[in-house]
Parts: sequence; structure tokens; C-alpha cells
Amino acid sequence: MILTGESGVGKSVLVKGLLETLKEKKGVSTIFLNFSAQTKAKDVQLAIESKLIKKGKTLFGARPLEKICAFIDDVNMPAL
Repeated sequence: MILTGESGVGKSVLVKGLLETLKEKKGVSTIFLNFSAQTKAKDVQLAIESKLIKKGKTLFGARPLEKICAFIDDVNMPAL
């Protein structure tokens, strides 16, 4: 899902509140990532993999009976 809108209207607060509710009531693990001009692909990979377990040589997944939801905030798009 992508939420768009003007800066400062509360998009991030809304999503973080929803994910906190899921975490408390449904046991969903969350990954919060903030992108910036300095964000590197390896940093994103490590942040996501830190919440996963290794299921094979190159296969990662959630722990048994667990779901994971990643929230990526502030994906900057170049101005046209």
C-alpha cells in the first residue's frame, strides 16, 4: 500500500499506530525503515534480515506462527 499526501498530515503516525495495534493484538512483528538519500541497499537488507530466521542456504522467513510487516517511510521521489 502506498499512502500519499502533503507533508505533515500524519501519514506515518497513522500507519505506525496501526502496526503497533497489530503487534499487540495479533503478534505481528514490525520492521520500520526510514529511507533517505544516504540509505544503502545493504542496510535495508540487513534491517529486514535481522527480523527473519534462516530456513535454507539463501532462504529466510518469519519464525513459526509469526507474521512480519515492513513499513518503509519516506521513499523520496525526484521532483519532475
